[in-house]
Amino acid sequence: MLKNKLYTFMYFQVPAEVDFFGVGGMKVDSYPENLFKKMMEGRPDYVFLTIGGNDITSQTSPKKIAEKLQALADRMLKDGVKKVFFTEITERGKFRKDRRLTKKSFNAQRSKINDTLKRQFDVVPMDVRFPRHYSSDEVHLNEEGNRKYFFAVRGVVFALRA
Repeated sequence: MLKNKLYTFMYFQVPAEVDFFGVGGMKVDSYPENLFKKMMEGRPDYVFLTIGGNDITSQTSPKKIAEKLQALADRMLKDGVKKVFFTEITERGKFRKDRRLTKKSFNAQRSKINDTLKRQFDVVPMDVRFPRHYSSDEVHLNEEGNRKYFFAVRGVVFALRA
C-alpha cells in the first residue's frame, strides 16, 4: 500500500485525495466486501476500476465478465459515487494459471470486454505497449508502464476538476 501512496505523490499531483483499494490477483467475483465497505466509507466522488485481466481464462465469457464489472460499477453508483471509470484491460504475455489461454485468445477477450464497457462507461485508454512497458513477469507494468498508467488517470482527474 505504501508503494501506491508514493506513486500518488510522485505522479498524480492533483488537488484531490487519492486512495487505492486493490489487492494483487483480485477478480471481480472476489472483491472483498470489507474492502468495498472501507472504500465507500470515504464517500468517493469518482472511482477508477483497473480490472478484468485476472478474470480472463480460456473458459470465460467476455459478456459475463463485462456484466459482473457493470454490476460492481452500478453498485458503486447506487451507493453515491458520481462516476465510475474503467481503465482499459491491457495486454499480457504469460498465463501461468491457465496453460490453455493464449495471447491471441486473451487479447480477443480483453478487446470484447473493453468494447462492452465503453458502451456504458468512460474507459480510460492505456498507452502501454507490450513488452516495452511490462516487467519481466510479462503480466505487470514496469516503472515506465506505471508512470503511463498514472498519467492517463491523472489526465481524467484534471479534466473533472476543470
